[in-house]
Amino acid sequence: MRSLTALLILASVATFLLAGYYFIEAWRITYNTVATKGQVVSFEVKPSQNNVARAEMLHYPVVRFKDKTGDTITAPARLGYYLHHYNIGDKVPVLYHSHDPKHVAIGNHIAIWMRFFLVFMAALFFTVIACITSLNRK
Repeated sequence: MRSLTALLILASVATFLLAGYYFIEAWRITYNTVATKGQVVSFEVKPSQNNVARAEMLHYPVVRFKDKTGDTITAPARLGYYLHHYNIGDKVPVLYHSHDPKHVAIGNHIAIWMRFFLVFMAALFFTVIACITSLNRK
């Protein structure tokens, strides 16, 4: 039972660290963003920006939208996908930085933050289970 508790503590620490990484990533994407609608015009296929060592090829949608000044912006999204989640011509919600309109994410604030919340909930779950197993041991 002691080794199970230690394993659960290790799992909770690892998932809290991962949640912290996802928090920082979501904060960077959504801080000072402006929401608008755009259209997928093409895809860029390139290695993952997060882990170049694994060299996974991801599809980064290129979107066209108008910023708040009325200028037309065409830029690749910051998050890529293994498979096409979108088709060329799809209308998509776009988040872009007000100071740098080429810094683009597809989706809404909830979608960007969902990964953090799910991993954070898993970390809390591992912590609660570790506490329960350590109390049952006594």
